[in-house]
Amino acid sequence: MLDGSDKGTFYALRLLRDLVAERRKPVIIWAGAGVSMWCGFPSWADTASRIQAQYRKFEPNYDRVEAQRLVQQQRFPDLFELLRQTNPQRYNRELAALFTSRTPTPVYGRFLGIVKALTPLQIVTTNVDEILERNLPAAVSVQSSDLERCLDLVPAATSFVAKLHGSISSVESTVFTTSDYQRLLATPTYLSTLQGLFAQAAVVFVGYSLRDKYVLDLFAQNCGARPLFGDGPHFLVQSSDSPPLPDSIKTIRYLAEPYADHRSAITVLDIMRVTRDAGAGWFAPGHDEPRAAAAELESRYFLTDVTPPGTWTSTQSLLLGRPGGPSPNAIIGQGFDNSELPQQTSPAMHDLIVGLVSFDYVHVPLSCAGRLHQLLGSATFWDLVRAGVFRFVCFEMEPVVMFRSTDAVDGGDVGMMHASSPDGRPFTIEEQIRKQIQPVAGHEAEVSQLFDMLAARVLVFDHERFNIPSLTRGALLHPSVRRLLGISDAVFPNSFPRCVTFPVIRLAHTIIAGCACENFRLASTKLGFGSEILVGAAFAVSAA
Repeated sequence: MLDGSDKGTFYALRLLRDLVAERRKPVIIWAGAGVSMWCGFPSWADTASRIQAQYRKFEPNYDRVEAQRLVQQQRFPDLFELLRQTNPQRYNRELAALFTSRTPTPVYGRFLGIVKALTPLQIVTTNVDEILERNLPAAVSVQSSDLERCLDLVPAATSFVAKLHGSISSVESTVFTTSDYQRLLATPTYLSTLQGLFAQAAVVFVGYSLRDKYVLDLFAQNCGARPLFGDGPHFLVQSSDSPPLPDSIKTIRYLAEPYADHRSAITVLDIMRVTRDAGAGWFAPGHDEPRAAAAELESRYFLTDVTPPGTWTSTQSLLLGRPGGPSPNAIIGQGFDNSELPQQTSPAMHDLIVGLVSFDYVHVPLSCAGRLHQLLGSATFWDLVRAGVFRFVCFEMEPVVMFRSTDAVDGGDVGMMHASSPDGRPFTIEEQIRKQIQPVAGHEAEVSQLFDMLAARVLVFDHERFNIPSLTRGALLHPSVRRLLGISDAVFPNSFPRCVTFPVIRLAHTIIAGCACENFRLASTKLGFGSEILVGAAFAVSAA
């Protein structure tokens, strides 16, 4: 998810969107090793480790001590040089085996689906695998020896994939070793062509750490050649800190969690697609895109809310005590009122029957256990709990929007809050159950056993894995979400006006539903009314 708390990211994204929308300059995507890793190809460190394992097994002359020193210093080109000098035939065989063709994974399929929608699609890549060009047949494939051709393809708006470091089908053309880099940098047309591309176009670096000195030097030279108006802008999509960069390179930050494969970087490309398509909605994979195996999901249905007939409070405005200063105002709940209700008849029983008929298990928030008990009646409710049909999801915290005071009209930010006792201790699962369902006098012992049985059916949502405030702020950077919520480009994701409080809270609840589906491998969910227009955008940007 994009880092919605980082102001540099906010401004860099707005600059990128304006650049794409106005088509002031061509945009080139620089795909680094991180992109290929979405498809299961190894990183440099993994490549070195796997090849070394074969050398340690079969090469008696392999200098293990020197290799270990190079690994510790992360001098991988020198390590690959050592491997090739020890046995060039084995080096070539192992390298070719590691980067042989693969079937795109679902994450890589999402990446492909988005970039296919970018026209023209102009990509330069340091990756030696050939999965990009094989899955983008409409793009011209340009090898490093013919890189100069790109200077004509860019202004002609022709789609291409340029292989800066060669291709594995010609293993001698690949660039891994120190001497490979020396050969590459000794080619005058290679450097001059790259410099020309940087001058012609804006470059978006994805899955690339931008630590190659020769690339940074080229940017610095371009900046020096244009002291009045400057070069760029160019964009580096990353999650970690980077070394000092030229002023022409703007950083777009994303949060690496909850997905360690850095798939959140794909969101930047999706923002480019939405902007270029002048208002297109969220991305939906086509039928030819890879999909997750059905075995990954289970026959489970998540009913996100239960609202039996009656009058229900949908929001609360809380004044939080704060000695010696203004009292912060916390708003909790989705804020629905009668004017928004699509119908006056409660759909709760209908929604529940859909789950009971169509799925093996029905999941309900623990906070709705009392409502479910009221809807079904005590006997039916406990029969279904006893049969193991119901599972209850405990969300230990709930989304809130915080303002510095009740009078503040702006400066809102999304957070999480848990219900607690007067001494500040969060309520236990057992206490939450007893607050909703009261035992009949004289049946306390019997009911206590039922409460224990219900507590055993409770699943606790992993708030550490899914940082809902960060996911929500990141979603608020996406133009399709901002448009749906009526938020202007001038509004920061962590400082918004009071008038969008409930749309933001509803977005957070929709994201929680998507995260719960992933957390518990739920096959289907019934969202509360009003969320259907948010679900595509929210799910798309919360999980690639």
